[in-house]
Amino acid sequence: MKQQHKLQPKLRFPEFEGDWNVFKFNDLYEFKSTNSLSRDKLNYENCNVKNIHYGDIHVKFKTLFDITKENVPYINEEIDLSRITEDNYLKEGDVIIADASENYDDIGKAIEVINLNNEKVLSGLHTFLARKISDLNYNGFISYVFKTKIYRHQIYKIAQGTKVLSLSSNRVANLNLNIPSLPEQQKIADYLATVDDKINLLADKKEQLTLYKKAMMQKLFTQEIRFKDNNGKDFPEWEEKRLGEIAKKMQSGGTPKASNRDYYIDGTIPFLSISDITEQGKYLTYAKKTINKRGIENSSSWIVPINSLIYSMYASVGFVTINKIEIATSQAVMNIILKENDSLEYIYYYLTYFKKFINRFIETGTQGNINAEIVKNIKLPYPSLPEQQKIANFLSVLDESIEKVNEQISQTQSFKKAMLQQLFV
Repeated sequence: MKQQHKLQPKLRFPEFEGDWNVFKFNDLYEFKSTNSLSRDKLNYENCNVKNIHYGDIHVKFKTLFDITKENVPYINEEIDLSRITEDNYLKEGDVIIADASENYDDIGKAIEVINLNNEKVLSGLHTFLARKISDLNYNGFISYVFKTKIYRHQIYKIAQGTKVLSLSSNRVANLNLNIPSLPEQQKIADYLATVDDKINLLADKKEQLTLYKKAMMQKLFTQEIRFKDNNGKDFPEWEEKRLGEIAKKMQSGGTPKASNRDYYIDGTIPFLSISDITEQGKYLTYAKKTINKRGIENSSSWIVPINSLIYSMYASVGFVTINKIEIATSQAVMNIILKENDSLEYIYYYLTYFKKFINRFIETGTQGNINAEIVKNIKLPYPSLPEQQKIANFLSVLDESIEKVNEQISQTQSFKKAMLQQLFV
């Protein structure tokens, strides 16, 4: 153990003072054996023993691991576990570290086990299982240490590899962990756990709203639920029309020759990427790429006016957005300008709902593409304009509620990130 001077956080609970202590990882933990079972040896049906896969640490499991709140796969029944000793099954207080990743964000990610609910669980492929060997750290504290910049920077330095990054247990054992007194650890851990609880509650709320919206779209577009007009009377019966019938113009774009930099230098015209749609959702307000006027003149691209529908036909098929800026696009999307007597947002919402059916139209032998004719012939349930507007307004209110919760999640996550930097050293 090494004592350092002025090892104190920027932000601190008033009842605590003095320097924190620096411990090596192996002062606090020892490593236990893990298995190397791949995904095909696991299932989500039923068996006796569950298994922690490193990929789930990367993307799914919460840092404070409570098995009653996580979907953990079972080890297949035919796998012989007779040689695994009781000491290598997980215990509460254990830390599991992902020792491999294709990127720096996920390498060294860790979970701390706080509740196993008396279930039998093993640590699996590409993981280190670390067990406490001292009473110097409070359960639930160390998982937050693993999220701090100081810890992450140490991980970046010891990670090895090019395409796939990996960690060695010897190097992890020598990582420095800055630790305060047990009462201060508990205070910090409990405080941040409260923040995490708020994030989790907001995430649950967002999921419930999203599921409700999905269910209502199903009911609305199949006419299981119908709105009344402003006088409480039924709207007229719906028609069925093809997308091409209600469009003033439907035309894909084009891509200026990528090797000719003259088409891109000093570009001021936004040029759409599919990722712009998937990242921004309903309304497109910016594009990451630009081209210039020469790029437009020397390709099939054109300036798509504001409030058009942009529908993806290649790769990420079926995504749709409403552009709030003039934009140029490639041939990978269909740009749709509607006639004046239709609700732009109603058509947007129907095409969003229709995405779950689009796979049946993907051309055989292509890499997930559809063509312009398929898009033009998409059949739409077609209510009167006032009913279109009522449906679109209802779904827009749900979207606004989801976005409001999403903003609250982002704000709380930013607050937590700031606390992680100020409460730790």
